[in-house]
Amino acid sequence: MMRTQGHSDQDIGQRVLVIGGGASGVLFSSCVLRDPDCLTSVTLIEKRSTVGLGAAYSTDHPNHLLNVRAANMSAFADDPGHFVRWLEAAASDGENAAFGVGDFVARCTYGRYLNSLVSPYIGNSAGAAKMEVVSGVATAITKTAHGVLVRLADGATLSGDAAVICTGFDEPTDQIPPYSSAWSRPANLGLAPSDAILILGTGLTMVDVVLSLRSSGHSGPIVALSRRGLLPLPHTSSIGGQLFAEDVPVGQSVVTLMRWLRQNARDAIAAGDDWRKAVDALRPFTSQIWFHLPLDSKRRFLRHARAWWDIHRHWMAPSVANEIAAAKVSGQLRIVAGRIMHTELRGGRALVTYQPRGEKTTTSELYSRIINCSGMHTDPLRQDNPLVQSLISQGLARVDPLGIGLDIAPDLAILSSDGTPSDRIFALGPVTRATFWESTAVPDIRVQCQKLASRLTLAPMTA
Repeated sequence: MMRTQGHSDQDIGQRVLVIGGGASGVLFSSCVLRDPDCLTSVTLIEKRSTVGLGAAYSTDHPNHLLNVRAANMSAFADDPGHFVRWLEAAASDGENAAFGVGDFVARCTYGRYLNSLVSPYIGNSAGAAKMEVVSGVATAITKTAHGVLVRLADGATLSGDAAVICTGFDEPTDQIPPYSSAWSRPANLGLAPSDAILILGTGLTMVDVVLSLRSSGHSGPIVALSRRGLLPLPHTSSIGGQLFAEDVPVGQSVVTLMRWLRQNARDAIAAGDDWRKAVDALRPFTSQIWFHLPLDSKRRFLRHARAWWDIHRHWMAPSVANEIAAAKVSGQLRIVAGRIMHTELRGGRALVTYQPRGEKTTTSELYSRIINCSGMHTDPLRQDNPLVQSLISQGLARVDPLGIGLDIAPDLAILSSDGTPSDRIFALGPVTRATFWESTAVPDIRVQCQKLASRLTLAPMTA
């Protein structure tokens, strides 16, 4: 079956196939379609029934909050107040409570915002900007004489002038008890309120799971285990500082960079501010720093500094941090630094033996559930993603030298096996982390989207 989009002789716009209807796909589509004179048509391929949600915003838990203030969550880099205005309009319509620019909004609310960005264009036949949503999973992309062909899992194919991969990270598949994924709802786990739970990982995903468990009435002990036992730090009232490009040590080693950043943090504290001001000021330059960082420095960063960077860069909303602190004070939540040595199944439960960090002895404890919050697979060769595997097997894409993503050019084109940038296949969001590092949060993704949207709508495709 072939699905194609009809175009008249007067319609000279590009036909862009966007693979993945989560935040990245919707942000890019809205950047393309918001121009009233744009003739580009977008076909969005998404497996969920609602676009804009993805793994991040499909939660309906009211306490799963954004980790960025509302003021910095606009879909458009050139219109920073867009999200706040949407919140104000929704509040006046009675759909949402009123929020201020400094508030941390529920992620389910942000999912509705993302959906609202593209819903006016879906099935639009009156205006120039058109959008079609196709329900399905893309399994392969091939290049044709004049564009690309995307094959879906059901055998259907879609043709276009260009394809943009916005698939994010692979979500964990269902696991057999006593193992569970981080996306399992507490009500579906079959737990007694007093059951002991082990969470693998101590990052923001673990935080979400603890909030869900506690709000569901779970009162049993929760142990969160990671190699270093580091918790994300909380936001404060500190507002981001400012850096000048000439002051940023681009191209220097990671050791030089970390020394420079620590000194900036000390200077901020000495001036009566918070160290977060120094870290936040780095955001506009993070991708540039990472791109020019020597390969050996990138490896050292991933091995030794990544966990520390994560907790100092990706913070908890204050109310969330208070809830986690309360769980720790009550003794329900225990954060452990260590590694698992052995796991033995016993009658539907797991006897886990782990070695606390810095100790020679081990500890064994029985858990009713082990919930995996250790993060997504970032190595494309370890992902169960037929689309990515197809691109690599055809030589249309390659894994980056660090094994943390696809190799992407600075202009967001996918690099082929011989390093040639594609003129038809591009990528956005988390799949570009090997090139840009900070590519999972909306403030970073929207910059990529605006850049690529301008390229695909203004520059004609070559044959």
